[in-house]
Amino acid sequence: MRIAFVISSLSNGGAEKVMSLLANYFVKHNEVFLILLCKQEIVYDIDDNINLIELNCCKKSVNIIDGIKNNIYRYKKLKNKITEIKPDIIISFLTQTNILSILVANSLNIPIISSEHSVYNAEKSKIWKLLRRHLYKKSNYVVTLTLSDLKHYNFLQHVTNIPNPLLINHKNNNLIKDRENIVLAVGRLHKVKQFDILIKVFSQIKTDYKLVILGEGEERKKLEKIIKEKNLEKRVFLKGQVKNVNDYYQKSKIFVLCSKYESFSNVLLEAMGNGCACISFDCPYGPREIITDKKDGILVKNQDQDALKQAIENLIKDESYQQKLSTNAIKSSQRFDYKNVMQKWEKLIDKLITQN
Repeated sequence: MRIAFVISSLSNGGAEKVMSLLANYFVKHNEVFLILLCKQEIVYDIDDNINLIELNCCKKSVNIIDGIKNNIYRYKKLKNKITEIKPDIIISFLTQTNILSILVANSLNIPIISSEHSVYNAEKSKIWKLLRRHLYKKSNYVVTLTLSDLKHYNFLQHVTNIPNPLLINHKNNNLIKDRENIVLAVGRLHKVKQFDILIKVFSQIKTDYKLVILGEGEERKKLEKIIKEKNLEKRVFLKGQVKNVNDYYQKSKIFVLCSKYESFSNVLLEAMGNGCACISFDCPYGPREIITDKKDGILVKNQDQDALKQAIENLIKDESYQQKLSTNAIKSSQRFDYKNVMQKWEKLIDKLITQN
């Protein structure tokens, strides 16, 4: 079977990581084409047997007319490439790429699965929301990350839920007592991740723990300013984009997610799989489907900063509770095991190919 995976890039991001895992898995028994619309740094490992294609067709749009022209250009380049490789199925990720891919797939009569990796009500222009509402009906299947988000797609006949996979060696987890006094957070330095709130909350806690934030983005200067204003240079560290994220998971005692919303949260799942004691805002939609409150993690009332502060303080003071959450998190995260999730994708693809 010839499978064409389509995504804008393989730069840092949850969808990008999952796309690389899918391509690496399916190339074992299929001919795989991985089509990237944009030419950016590839940060994830790709199997040498994958046919990697960079279309380099991403341009910044200065206005609506310019945006329409750029999308027509992307559509044509993608259609030409799909026509050339003649795949049996197309699998695309992320809203705008999904829409372009659906148009191409329909014009060439090729079955397509569109995977949505952002919250349905996330910030998008009205045009893209309208296009999604209309064109997702023309996709053979739409995949959401959470059951909560799935409910928003009740206007579709063919929609299903497949969570992100966890690829981890559960044998390499350190006991809490052997770890460093680190509160860890991971993600793009973007306003939706609300690291400014986490830093301000952490500044109110008297502890010898350090707050370490991994990731890069446009909020860096703002966060650096907060750290300086609150004299936190020796307590809070912005480490930027790192390749050894698992090393930080393995040595940190506590992990905190304080996002405004999350479609699923790969980083929360990875932290649990690595045995961190996890705390998360009960934000839409992912955390509640990953954490069972007070069993394998702590869910804090959404956007309640005082409750977040209290949860972090309580966990810092109680190492036995940290260990309980750590042990249970490792066990519960295994339901998202890489092989189990890949088998769900296999079944969906086989079902679609059989129907066509």
